[in-house]
Amino acid sequence: MAKTCTLVLLGALVVLSLLVSPIACSGKLAKAAGPHKPAAVKGHKNQTTNPSSSAAYGGGWLPAGATYYGNPNGAGSDGGACGYQTAVGHRPFSSMIAAGSSPLFMAGMGCGACYDVKCTSNSACSGKPVTVVITDLSPGNLYPGEPCHFDMSGTALGAMAKPGMADKLRAGGVIRMQYKRYVALRHRIGSSSVYS
Repeated sequence: MAKTCTLVLLGALVVLSLLVSPIACSGKLAKAAGPHKPAAVKGHKNQTTNPSSSAAYGGGWLPAGATYYGNPNGAGSDGGACGYQTAVGHRPFSSMIAAGSSPLFMAGMGCGACYDVKCTSNSACSGKPVTVVITDLSPGNLYPGEPCHFDMSGTALGAMAKPGMADKLRAGGVIRMQYKRYVALRHRIGSSSVYS
């Protein structure tokens, strides 16, 4: 009986790790990011304060706030609390990363989770979604009134802008945006794995 329970639990952990793997959304990340050469990154800095206890997670578009840290066209941090180190500037991440507030980071269980994010509150916003991966815990957590906060790399926040408007968007302070979880399913075809 104990052996069966252990096998079931192990199987569930494998399935869960495949669902939140950054590799699973890598095809979508590569399309969103386009060609990118990461810039040198300074220490993680943001302006988030006043945490809120509100939690949001689900399938439709939900409200959130966003800021950016690091260089305007950089990779953000060097991997942060999830331990990805300098890999965040390379595929599959391609600098499309974010430090998530507590409801997104989930005490580390949110590491590698993919989210579609879009902004419409600033005149520089394109309104088109881009995909980011949670790689860190946002040190300031939430701004007042936010259910969730994405402290994004400069590259990721700029990707939500209209062409030529990335600097204006990054200068906008706390950006009101929307997000939803992007879950890529892994299918086994013959001896190779395919992500969708």
